[in-house]
Amino acid sequence: MPAKKKSPATQAKTKPAPKTAAQKKAAAVRTSPEEKIAATALKWIDEAASLLRKSVSTTASTSAKTRIEAKQKAQTLITKAHGTLSQVLDDSTSMLKKALK
Repeated sequence: MPAKKKSPATQAKTKPAPKTAAQKKAAAVRTSPEEKIAATALKWIDEAASLLRKSVSTTASTSAKTRIEAKQKAQTLITKAHGTLSQVLDDSTSMLKKALK
């Protein structure tokens, strides 16, 4: 039996076209420093929530000391996130006030 020839549609599936300079610039604009900081803060909050969920779901098998440690770690992470987001808001507010003057 002769081998099947590939159709033109099958051959056309190769690597995607390289990004243009405009596409790269648009991607860079989307990830501003504020967005990166917000993503970091969200990561800390998710980690804190995970610690608390784990502590609650295994309450019967863990000691009070372990639950308190989990609570303290979660509180530390939430405090870090709060401080980071507060700083971003303060910086943004001061920039807007300067722009309005």
